[in-house]
Amino acid sequence: MSVANISGAQEVYVYQTSKKTLAVRNCLQLAVWDVFSRIHNPGGKKGKSGKDGREFPSTLRFTAIDIAGKGDNKQASFNLSPKEVRLLFFRLNRLNKPSFEWSADRLHAFKKGQDGRCPMNRLTIQRIEKDSKGEPYRSPWFVKFASGTAVPVERDNGSIMAQRGSWEADSEVSVAMSDDDYFGMLSACTRFLDLWEQAYGIPHLREGDVMCRIAQARASAVDENGCVSIGEDSARAQLIAIAFAIVEQDCQTKPVTTDFNSLVAYFSQLTGKDFSGFKLSPKKATK
Repeated sequence: MSVANISGAQEVYVYQTSKKTLAVRNCLQLAVWDVFSRIHNPGGKKGKSGKDGREFPSTLRFTAIDIAGKGDNKQASFNLSPKEVRLLFFRLNRLNKPSFEWSADRLHAFKKGQDGRCPMNRLTIQRIEKDSKGEPYRSPWFVKFASGTAVPVERDNGSIMAQRGSWEADSEVSVAMSDDDYFGMLSACTRFLDLWEQAYGIPHLREGDVMCRIAQARASAVDENGCVSIGEDSARAQLIAIAFAIVEQDCQTKPVTTDFNSLVAYFSQLTGKDFSGFKLSPKKATK
């Protein structure tokens, strides 16, 4: 199995030996508009939207392949959030002792089987300086991916976690890396996160800010008793201010103009004044 079949053009980093491959794939997602200031989509109930189709959490997917033989390859994946990737890089840069250990679990409670167990993935990262004979490892970092099942239990706060002692592993893939290779992987990942947030996060924040202003204008047009609380002059002034912000911040995208044009029609209906001249069209992308 080639690396291209796993992650294609979305690969952020690839580490490969004669028998093992560890690839990092871009699975980042912008936050839905309800929580746009987070930049990265949190997933779960807060990260789902029927409008734009974004429902999965923003992650980098780490996939390991053990090329054991023809037709007998083992593969395992684990999704790390941007926060977790940066935390690992932060801890690496401040590592003041030869040993290190970190682990994380992902319980997929929505895929509960008839036996009451749910799929679960586990990632364990260790740095072990010497082997059992006291000899130093050339590749002291061990990144182990494990997939299996566990019994879900609900905590008092409503969250779901794996019952203690219920974890059963089905398969494991372990990749050994040198200090330089492990540093290079996390360095490439954090650099990609920085560039992605600059490329997509800044425009996203601008659009979210304008869409909040549109929502606030709509909400304030009618009071708590359902009575119209906006006049013709006030409606015109708000539309001018929002339209100016859209153009000035260069966020004349389809979602923004759709919401703005809906506000124009709403204000026209409330005031009896035709404001259709304020409608905007999405700005065509420049080549």
